[in-house]
Amino acid sequence: MTPGSFKPSGPFGWVGIGAVALGGLIAEAAAEGRFTAPYSILNPVPDDLLRPFSADRPNKTYSTTTIDVGRFQIESDFANLIFDKSERTRTFSLGSPVLRFGITDNAEIQIGANVFTRLKQGVTEEVTGETFRGLGTSFIASKINIFGNDGGEQSLALVAAARLPTASRGIGPEHIEASLDMPFTTTIGLPDWHLTVQPHFSLLRNDLGTGYRGHYGVAAQLSYAISDTVTAGFEFSTYMWREIAYYSSSSVDLSLSWRVFENTQIDGAVYFGLDRETPAINPYIGITHRF
Repeated sequence: MTPGSFKPSGPFGWVGIGAVALGGLIAEAAAEGRFTAPYSILNPVPDDLLRPFSADRPNKTYSTTTIDVGRFQIESDFANLIFDKSERTRTFSLGSPVLRFGITDNAEIQIGANVFTRLKQGVTEEVTGETFRGLGTSFIASKINIFGNDGGEQSLALVAAARLPTASRGIGPEHIEASLDMPFTTTIGLPDWHLTVQPHFSLLRNDLGTGYRGHYGVAAQLSYAISDTVTAGFEFSTYMWREIAYYSSSSVDLSLSWRVFENTQIDGAVYFGLDRETPAINPYIGITHRF
């Protein structure tokens, strides 16, 4: 087989390749002895040995740390509102729980779904447009920490996800879509400042519904720990893809999170679109709790 001659067949081929790659990384991590004995799925890490609390929300960038083995964490929006002027749509989502479960010392699985979405299309000052209601998109994902899971100035993780076509008509994609993110976090200067840079690649259904297109970009977040329980974040993200021509989507995001209890966080964020391909504004609030 000549280099470059192999092409995966459909989304299942790409998802399969991703699963094999992630399986290889897990096997490599196990061989290097990163797993913490004697704790396992059946013998969870006790409360007094848990890592510092960390959530993937409220930003586009993921946390680089994983859930302790045998433990659960639920992260969810309370409410999410999107105003998209270019598409003349308004989208309101209520409840988007994500269940994270630690399966090894440096790997976790995630399952998420949007409980209810209301999308109104063709909204103008004169026309209210057509309205769609129902279940939103669901997904399954796996996160693997490569290094820095238990402290240090730098950390790196891989997050592979597959979005499933569970959404009601008119609300979400009708085919499987896959993505890969690589968040890298480092302290900058003082320990209260952190920078996360996250390259992204995904395979999304094209606008004609005839195949898949690459969707790639990067998100970068600068966060500052205002106190032991309050963190503010500033994030910039930009993504590119090609249909008839090349397109890009960029936003600036502001976030604030408050850890109200040892294992509970409340947060909120606002995304501001910087071009026609990005919704004009997207505010939302949510909660995270570790069990």
